[in-house]
Amino acid sequence: MSKKDFIIKIIDDDIFYGNDFSISLRNTNFPSEDSKFKTGLVQYWLTEIIDYDNDSKEVSLNIIDYHLQDKGELSFQKPKTQLNYIKFLNLKFNSIKPALFCYKKCDFIGFAIDLNTEGNEDSLLNENLYLHSHKPEETKTKEFSETVNIDLTA
Repeated sequence: MSKKDFIIKIIDDDIFYGNDFSISLRNTNFPSEDSKFKTGLVQYWLTEIIDYDNDSKEVSLNIIDYHLQDKGELSFQKPKTQLNYIKFLNLKFNSIKPALFCYKKCDFIGFAIDLNTEGNEDSLLNENLYLHSHKPEETKTKEFSETVNIDLTA
């Protein structure tokens, strides 16, 4: 891990960047108004510090690895101060999409680098809200294919 590498752990609406340091997802440029990560899902991202403003306590991060396997480095990070704001740069929507419980895809246009609007305006706007269920696929199919018979003669 280089001096500019920075590991973050995301759980629900919180971003941890050290043992005793965290910041709310709302204190980032992530479109969190209508976007939520799956409840209880723990993610580790390896990021690179691009810029840090000591006055505003704002850090700009470029995400290098969305599925970090070696999570032990987080405990060795010793931030000197509480961050007030995290600015994510060059986010890849398709890398975080499986971890999202709900989102408005149109909110990620201009924020995520892998969303191209040329010729895709209709498909982007039609996929406004995407919900992931915590049920297995076979349960979902069964749940919506059952027939209920009601005796109306009684």
